[in-house]
Order: sequence, then C-alpha cells, then structure tokens
Amino acid sequence: MRPAFLALPLACAFWAACAAEVALTPLAYGMAPPAYGPLAAGLTAIVAIWLLSGLFARGSVPRLRAMGILPDRFSPVRLLVGAMAGVLLVAVYFVIAAPLANIAWTRNAAVGPAAVSLSLAGALAGAAAEELAFRGYPLRRLMEAYGLWPAQAVVALAFILYHILIVGWPVLPAIVGTGLGSLLFGMAAVVSRGLALPIGLHATWNFGMWAGGTRELPAPWQIEHIDPANGAFANWVAFPIAAAAGIAVFLILHHRQRR
Repeated sequence: MRPAFLALPLACAFWAACAAEVALTPLAYGMAPPAYGPLAAGLTAIVAIWLLSGLFARGSVPRLRAMGILPDRFSPVRLLVGAMAGVLLVAVYFVIAAPLANIAWTRNAAVGPAAVSLSLAGALAGAAAEELAFRGYPLRRLMEAYGLWPAQAVVALAFILYHILIVGWPVLPAIVGTGLGSLLFGMAAVVSRGLALPIGLHATWNFGMWAGGTRELPAPWQIEHIDPANGAFANWVAFPIAAAAGIAVFLILHHRQRR
C-alpha cells in the first residue's frame, strides 16, 4: 500500500488528469449529431476516466473491483436500486417545492419517447463519468489513508470546485447543491461498496430534474406556473431536505454495516 501522505497528492493528480481530459469532451460533443452531443461527451469521459483509474490503481483487479470500476454480477441490481432511490428523492423534492412556489406543470407532447430515452442515456453517461472521477479512485484512496469523513470532505470540495470552475455554477448553489450531492453519492458508494448504486441515483436525480422542467428545455413536463417570489425559496428548502433524507438513510445503513 502506498504511504498515506501520498493519498492527497495522488487524488489531486488524478483530478488534474481528469480536468485535462475534459478538453476532449467538446470535440466528441461537436462531432456527434446535436441530439447525441451530451451522450457522446459522457461516453468519451467514461472511457478516459476509466483508463486513468486503471493507471492510478496500477491495474490491480481487486482494487478496481473495490472501487466499482469493474462491475460484478450484482451491479445491474445496484444500478436499479440507485435509480429507484433517485426517483424517490426527486419525488420528495417536488412534493415539497410544488406547494411552496405554487408550481403547476403541463405535459409537453413535443418531447416524445425517443427524446426522453436519449436524455436518460445522456444522464447515465454523465453520472457515470462524474462518479468515476470523484467517488471512484479518489474517494477510495483517500479513505484508505485518512478515513471516511476527511475523504468525503476532500472529495466534496473537489466536486464543488469542478462545478464552479469547469461547469460554471454560481458559488453558493455549487457549495450547497454539489456539496450535499457529493455527500449523498459518496455515502451511496461507501454503503454499496461500488459505483453502480450512486450512478443510478445520480443519473435519475439529474434526469428527474430535467423531466420536471427545472433544467434545459424542452422537457416532458414543463412548468406552466410558478410563484416567482417563492421559486428560489422553494428550491433552497426542498433540495436540502431531499438530499439530507437520502444521506440519513445511507448513514443508517453504514452504521448497521459497521455493527
């Protein structure tokens, strides 16, 4: 095992390599037909980060399996469980947000099954790339060296900076949104001992937010009415509650595993 003091520099080196890889994704995005751009970018990132993970793990099959880089026969089940958990948390979010901001939706018939399927595939690819980059090699290596919560804190900080510096999120939404999200996905990875469950959770959360009209439009369900005075407030209330509920469940499961 490598010395503990090398864990943080190695994680940072891994993220620097991932950031360099991000330069490839616009090329993949531009080469694909417009509707397939996000999927092409996500698949390109998955391959590049998967190869980087193998390099940093020195090709060790047991380590790659422990990080969830190499799926096993239970991975499809874990992916499905994660997807179901994501759907549940999205439902919690909208159940809280809708009455607070008086939200009403209308069905957008222009977004058919093909567009929905393509969006779901893109969400899966994007979530898989981000989970490989943050809850794969870096989280496991940092946990080996420093324990769960220092590792979670470092990964959450990196995830926040990624969304600010590369994705372009405003600072406060990135700190709250991706900070809580990182803790949620990190605990899902720890409890399930792999990446399939957090990938399913992450993908269906992103897909559900899109499908509910809160992200890029057009969406299957678009917001027809919202109280603009309470829209931001509803989001700031609903998201932390939904994320905290998920984190609490995984913390309970983690505690039971340790017992």
